[in-house]
Amino acid sequence: MVGSRRWAAVVAAVAVAAVPVMLGEAGVALAATRPLMISPASAGWTWSLGQTVPGVPALGPGEFTTLGLIACASEGNCAAAGTFNTVDAFLVNEVSGVWRTAIPIPGMATLSPGGSVTIRSLACGSPGNCSAVGWYQAWNDVIQGFVVSEVNGTWHNAVQVPGVIAPSGTVTVSVESVACFSAGRCTAVGYFQDPQDGIFYGFVVNEVNGVWHTASRLPGMHGAGALSCPSPGNCTTIGGTFGGNYAQSEVNGIWRTPVAIPGLAALTLPSLRWLSCRSAGNCTVAGTYVGYGGLTQPLVASEVNGTWHKATPVPGMAALTTGGNAEATSLSCGAPGNCSIGGFYGSGPGIQQAFIASQVNGTWHTAVEVPGTAALNKGGFAQIFYYSLACPTAGNCTAGGWYTTSGGWWAGFAISEINGTWHTAVKIAGTSLHPTFPVIIQALTCTSPGECVAGGNGAYPGPVAEAWVASQS
Repeated sequence: MVGSRRWAAVVAAVAVAAVPVMLGEAGVALAATRPLMISPASAGWTWSLGQTVPGVPALGPGEFTTLGLIACASEGNCAAAGTFNTVDAFLVNEVSGVWRTAIPIPGMATLSPGGSVTIRSLACGSPGNCSAVGWYQAWNDVIQGFVVSEVNGTWHNAVQVPGVIAPSGTVTVSVESVACFSAGRCTAVGYFQDPQDGIFYGFVVNEVNGVWHTASRLPGMHGAGALSCPSPGNCTTIGGTFGGNYAQSEVNGIWRTPVAIPGLAALTLPSLRWLSCRSAGNCTVAGTYVGYGGLTQPLVASEVNGTWHKATPVPGMAALTTGGNAEATSLSCGAPGNCSIGGFYGSGPGIQQAFIASQVNGTWHTAVEVPGTAALNKGGFAQIFYYSLACPTAGNCTAGGWYTTSGGWWAGFAISEINGTWHTAVKIAGTSLHPTFPVIIQALTCTSPGECVAGGNGAYPGPVAEAWVASQS
């Protein structure tokens, strides 16, 4: 059970570790705005100057804020979510290219007085009409799932998931992922613990015409994580059953029986984590398995025209991973059979590098170290961050993450694929006044090739880290 006001996170399918607060040589951090600069010669597209999320410092006296989720309905019309005071969550909108003032989740003070809040997923059906889902710690220490919706630019009060309410402190409910198709039309999945048998089950809940309906149990699934919906009534989720990891699809509004992905049974301790579907019956999943020497390695599998093909290790990862674990931390598909994954791998004791791998016309190509990060990563720790890879079309992707300098400072990088070619990663610089104070990408999404929005945290004067956003064009 989560203790009172212990923590909050903004993630979307898996929990991630807190990011270290970045301090400069004098132990102070940076103020105001952060420039996010990408060399056109290296990356092909340029980024605007980053800015502190408006209104976040006024939300509370906390020492750590970060932005961890971004969803856009169109270019310049986005929503983002983050944490403040370490345990609380905020929402903020971008309207016609201007970021408005951040607000705490409406109604959450009533649902969770003094408790922790976690936003797990965020999606937008049209400009000014978005939804966020997650869990909160209620007054009696029960973990309850919630949904909160924005209607015509105004966020309404968060509510418990209808039909899935934990009755006691021994039961847990969480909404894990949400997808939206149009204003007031969304689907979300999650899991709940049955108070009678103590077993976890998956559920689905739909918003229709702006009203969240009663949740129903997903047949045969003991939990649901990532969700991807290429069209209304055609969704896929991944989760667990007593027999292992499964995919479950909704076809024309009817949820089918969970399907075992071929090849997983032959791998040791496989776990599915990421999912991207570009059309009904055409999806890709990524996860991990335990390979030689007890080290984790990434795996991928694709569904083609409604049939899941065999899960396989990511080509080239065994050669890259010469020491330590490897993991896929982001997945995105620009078209059926054309996807990219990114993450990290161990290249020696205490050394971690970032990797990228692409699927082209159904075939996965060999994974490689992210171009340019070897020159940046002098401190020996780099990765593409969770939820920081987006492919709006086939062969056109953008990703972000971080690395460490020779002095041990954390710094961010961005990389773009243009027409099938990954360009050299470049660092995200600090201001000219404080060049040693970097920003880190922790969330990224794109509405079209080269039109992306990124966010994360950056160091500021005092023992704090501030949330920021920036746009690519």
